[in-house]
Amino acid sequence: MGMKRYFLSFLAAYAASVAAFLGMLLIGLAYWFMTDSPLWFDVLCVVVVALPVLALGEVFGRRPKARQVKNTGRYLLILLAVMTVMAFLSAAGDVFQMLSWPGLLLGNAIQTLLGGAGYWDGAFIILGNLIIPVLFHIGWRWGSNP
Repeated sequence: MGMKRYFLSFLAAYAASVAAFLGMLLIGLAYWFMTDSPLWFDVLCVVVVALPVLALGEVFGRRPKARQVKNTGRYLLILLAVMTVMAFLSAAGDVFQMLSWPGLLLGNAIQTLLGGAGYWDGAFIILGNLIIPVLFHIGWRWGSNP
């Protein structure tokens, strides 16, 4: 039961992150359809997409039955494996790429910060997808610790 609670909570947090991405995408298209968006908006997009995963991890971790969930480290490893597969599948088709938009955005933000070349694009996409379950796990731990 603990594994199911943890994974469903992550799925809800991830869905919120995808919804935040879509919202920011629509705002960006509405204001900067023909030009590049400003840097402040790009930074805001990264924060708005990453924050729901962390915040909902904490909210779900605060629930009374969430404290009964044990072995969250093992569950995190499973999520990391799933998100790594999602990163590889994002190159396979548009549907998988749409599902991994938050990870792609975070990976591109890290690449921009570090100034990575085109050779490392795949590594940044994987890294962006791995950050999401880690943020959720951190939020879960904050919420479940008394």
